[in-house]
Amino acid sequence: MRTLLENLVRQLVDEPGRVSVTGREEAGAMRLYVRVAPQDQGLVIGKGGRTAEALRTLLETVARQRGTHCSVEIVDSEPRPGGEWRRPRRGGEPMRNGSTTDAP
Repeated sequence: MRTLLENLVRQLVDEPGRVSVTGREEAGAMRLYVRVAPQDQGLVIGKGGRTAEALRTLLETVARQRGTHCSVEIVDSEPRPGGEWRRPRRGGEPMRNGSTTDAP
C-alpha cells in the first residue's frame, strides 16, 4: 500500500525525490502519511481536494480487496516550531503558485 501511494504521488509532483510516505498500523488499519515539497502540496491535494480524495478512494478500495482498511493523510513537509507535523488547513491549502484557495 505504501509503495503504491508513493508511486502515484511521485507521478503528480514536480519534485518526486522529495516525496515521503510513512505509515503505521492502528487497530488493524493502515494509516499512511504523505509529505511532499511545499510547492507540490497543491498538486497532491488538487482543486477542492479532488486529487487527495481520489488517492484516498483508490487506496481504500485496494485495502478492502485485501480485507483491511487504509487512510491517507497529507501533512506539511515542514514541522511546527515544537517539532510536530500538521495537516494542511482545508480551504487554504497551498496552490502550485504559492497562493491559497482562500485568496481573493
